[in-house]
Amino acid sequence: MEIVAQHLQQEALHRTNAMERDYFGRSAFNRYYYATFLQVKTGLGGLRVEWSTMAHAGIPEVLRGTVQRELKQGRTRAQRASDQEVVALCSRALAAVADLAKLMEKGYATRVTADYHPEIPVDFSGGQSFKLNTIGVDDARAWPNRAQVLVGAITSAWKQVNA
Repeated sequence: MEIVAQHLQQEALHRTNAMERDYFGRSAFNRYYYATFLQVKTGLGGLRVEWSTMAHAGIPEVLRGTVQRELKQGRTRAQRASDQEVVALCSRALAAVADLAKLMEKGYATRVTADYHPEIPVDFSGGQSFKLNTIGVDDARAWPNRAQVLVGAITSAWKQVNA
């Protein structure tokens, strides 16, 4: 999915027709979001199978709800057992939960703008970059990798507290 988004990004930059630039630019944001969404959905599905079929809006809710609660409980148990390594792992994972929830909300909002609000133009005034609302395409391009790192931190702690 990322390779498609990257191609769309480059195509948007090479088009001379303003409407085509806008279409390709919007599509790049859309594909970067979906690459991120699939990455997160797969990662969360590895924690609980029912999360592998989760809808977009459910991801931040599950992260801030069940995932955060279980990691906090695991950190508390680790503190009682004086297991500083697991305490630190859980603390990093809890920070990752907050960051990932924000990332998914920002990505989803950007995808909705790209797909359903053609009246909001893609801004190509930045030279070799472009943005939709306040989100730069280079930021969107980083979403999948950032999500992978955050999911990794969450997964590592989750496995420790649910062993």
